[in-house]
Amino acid sequence: MTLKEELTNQIEYWVIGGPGTCGKTSIAKYIASEFGLKLVEYDIETATAKEKIASPEDGDEVPAKKYIAYFANMIKQNPQTVYIFDNIPYQGADLQLWISEAGCPNVINLKLEPT
Repeated sequence: MTLKEELTNQIEYWVIGGPGTCGKTSIAKYIASEFGLKLVEYDIETATAKEKIASPEDGDEVPAKKYIAYFANMIKQNPQTVYIFDNIPYQGADLQLWISEAGCPNVINLKLEPT
């Protein structure tokens, strides 16, 4: 099986994880470009999503559950598309909600070791 087949075979989405400024977006862009995945730059996409999902009672802060529902719907409504997210900033209960709504991601974790 080729790497492209491995990256897309029965997989809905990938997440690149790791500490800030470690190259998550650069690697996600490269993988998306090389293997035909749909890149989702989380910070940019949430700004776009906020305009679509915010309601007056949210004030300045849209609840995480609304963003999670937005991204889960995006993934589920496009089953032929394999997404790659440059990060998802959720932990604890919000991460559990993400997984229950969007399914469990395939993760590439960029762990940096001091040299």
